[in-house]
Amino acid sequence: MFLSLNHRHVGDAVVVSCSGRITAGAESDALQQYLDGLAHRSPHIVLHLGGVEFIDSGGFGLLVRGHRVRRERRTNFTGWPTRAALSSFRRRSRPVMPAKPPSTC
Repeated sequence: MFLSLNHRHVGDAVVVSCSGRITAGAESDALQQYLDGLAHRSPHIVLHLGGVEFIDSGGFGLLVRGHRVRRERRTNFTGWPTRAALSSFRRRSRPVMPAKPPSTC
């Protein structure tokens, strides 16, 4: 399933509803362009990620960068992955370091 994006205005905020997958590449690029296009409409952007079924490290990176950029511009940016997206990310993730340090002699 690809990423689907819709938005609506709620008060002075723009709520962006996402469904599908947020992955590095086309989906992340599409979301970035969509958010950039809405940035001038409202200082408050809320991501509704209830329909997101999968997110990879590129998708997480986009959310973190988006939050940082909006904070630097003094605008609000809210949105965190759902449990389903987090669990799919955890299943695919591998630890960077071994669970136990190697024994020394």
